[in-house]
Formats: sequence, C-alpha cells, structure tokens
Amino acid sequence: MKILRQGFKKAPWWLRLCMPYALWRIKTDTPTVYLTFDDGPTPGVTELVLQFLKESDSQATFFCLGKQAEAYPDLMQATFEGGHTIGNHTYSHINGWNVPFRAYLDDIFRAEKAISGYRSNSISLFRPPYGRMKLRHWLALRPTHQCCMWDVTGQDFLEELDSKQVVDNVLQNTTEGSIVLLHDSDLAAPRVLGAIPEIIAKLRQRGFALKAIDSLERPG
Repeated sequence: MKILRQGFKKAPWWLRLCMPYALWRIKTDTPTVYLTFDDGPTPGVTELVLQFLKESDSQATFFCLGKQAEAYPDLMQATFEGGHTIGNHTYSHINGWNVPFRAYLDDIFRAEKAISGYRSNSISLFRPPYGRMKLRHWLALRPTHQCCMWDVTGQDFLEELDSKQVVDNVLQNTTEGSIVLLHDSDLAAPRVLGAIPEIIAKLRQRGFALKAIDSLERPG
C-alpha cells in the first residue's frame, strides 16, 4: 500500500476507518507523544537511540524483528531495562498481503518466542510491516495481540530525505496523543540519528511527555 509508505506524513481519518481495530493514536489526559521505532534492534543504531532517550528521561516503544532479537539479545535486554515497551514486528519483515495466511501467522509467533522474555505484559503489541495485514490475520491474533499502527511518520526510511526533513515531518504533524513512526535500522540511521535529539528537544519544549505505549491502551 504505497500511501502507507510515502503518501502521507500523517494518517488520514479515512485510512484509520479501514483498520478500526488498530491503535492509531492514544487518548490522553496529559500532553503526551508516543515515539516508536521499527525494524531493530540494530548494532550501532539502537544503542544511540536508547542513549538519546535516557539522556532526556524519555521512554519509547520498539517494534522488533524476531531475527534481530535473536541475533542481538544484549540490545533487547538494554531496551527492556530502559523501561521501554517491546512489540512484535514479525520475525522476518514479511508483507501480510503477499504470503499465505498460515505462513504469516507462523512468522509472527516465531517472533513472539524471540521477544517474549523482554516484555512484562501478557498481551503483545503487534505492528505489521508496511502496515499491511488482512482482517483475517487480525481476527486470529486478537486474543493475544493488539495491533498498533501510527498517526505520524518521520519518513526516515526514504533515502532522498535528510535529518532536517525528518524532524520537520514529525514536528509539523504531531499533536497530543500521536504515535510517531521512526526506525532504528541501518537504512534509516543516516537520518534518524541526526533527527532524534532535535525531535525530543522540540517536543519537550512544547510541553509533551514522551512515553512508551502500554499494551493495554485502547484506540483513541
């Protein structure tokens, strides 16, 4: 779905209606923003993201790939010990529209085994790669998982952008309760590592707290 990848910096209302079961933003009584990072953990990237968050006394949510979690358990442990929420982003970053139903679920559950030791909630957050999954998948996952999408994307995965454009994408579109999509991946590193300190500083200047998503939060 190209519009989920490039077309929108902020998810439009009609797109949310297509997936009403997903968490797109969070109703909050206090000024709060939820930064999220996909595709990690990644050596040389995740450590720096964790450092930026620690220095600003902020928490975030990390949607981890199972294969990365298995390869880098120390980074998973550091993320968990930092007070961040860890969610499921499949094992191998597969597209839910292009694989058989059972194969997609098997990939998710394989990832769950890799990340389950690094979270404290019985219900796991799940974010489909590319934002692509079928209703049938969600119905199968609903008893054990909560689907978490995003309200704003920094588009840090686009190599034609620079860090300033990522900062602008986030700051111009984020409002109270926004779930912001970023990446702690090698692909995004040239942009996201330069953008994160400024994003955090500017959001805090606006009075926002930066928190991790609790897996029991309900859609806003």
